Formats: sequence, structure tokens, C-alpha cells
Amino acid sequence: GRGEEGDASPLIQNYDSELAALQDAFVGHASDMLCGSDSTVKRLVLSDILRLCLLLGRERTNNALLPLIITVLNDRSDWELRGAFFENRCIVGVASLVGRDSLERFILPCIAQALSDMHELVVEAALAALASLTQLGLLSRRASIQVAESALPLLLHPSSFLRIGVAGFLSALRT
Repeated sequence: GRGEEGDASPLIQNYDSELAALQDAFVGHASDMLCGSDSTVKRLVLSDILRLCLLLGRERTNNALLPLIITVLNDRSDWELRGAFFENRCIVGVASLVGRDSLERFILPCIAQALSDMHELVVEAALAALASLTQLGLLSRRASIQVAESALPLLLHPSSFLRIGVAGFLSALRT
């Protein structure tokens, strides 16, 4: 009995320290890839970012990975990269892990800014992300209404894809 319990504590401490070292290594590699100059690598990282978030857990994702993910939006020359940020397997998955507070404080302003992106496919992807976040119940009512006010003018946009995207988001608000 007692000897086994005493032996478990160092193993648990060793496990925790090894896990932390592994997580730090992954954050370092993600930082290198997301802050590098190759947009293709950045898009590839974003396409499977949720698995990395699950490995890191909520706290490390919030503190270390989320700021790195958001930096990809600074690349104004690559609309495909900005669009990849808003795809469901990227930002919606990350938002579901980090929680409502981080979603509304850090991710939602990025989505709101994307609603005025110069490339329509980025705007369309941002609208789809909003609809998904709303359908999943991740946005508070207040935040949903606030972002809806930004999206409403897009109902007059010449692109039918954007009008449909806004309608999808507004439809998700009703549920």
C-alpha cells in the first residue's frame, strides 16, 4: 500500500514536467512555423491547429498559441491565409476550446475586422465562422447582436455569396 503511493508521486511529477516540456517544444515549433515567411506552411498549421490545441489544453492555448494564431491575420498580402484562419476546422474549433471569454475578447474582434476585408472569400469565411459559433452557442447574446450590427450592411453587397452568408448568420441567431 504505502510504498506504492509514495512511488506514484515522483512519477506524476515527472509526467507533469515531461508533458510541460513537450508542450513547450510544440509551442516553439508552432511559433517558428506561424511567424515564418512561408504562407503555405502557415495554412497547413492552421488546417490542423485544433489537435495542437487539444495537446496544449485550454490554458496554454489561451496564453501561448492563440496570440500566435492571430498573428497570421497581419499578412495583408495573402487572402488565402486570412481565409484559412476563419475556416471551421481552425478558429471555430479553437474558440470551442478556449471558451467564451477568450472568444469574445480576442477572436471576435478579428472576425469583426474581417467583415470589411478587401477579399470577398475572407468575408464569406468570417460569416460562416460567425454562423457556426452562433449555432454552437459559443457567443453571448450581447456579442451576437453587436457583431450582427456590423454584418447587416453586407445584406446590400453585390455578392450573393456574402448576402447568403449574412442570412446564414442571422438565421443562426434565431435559434
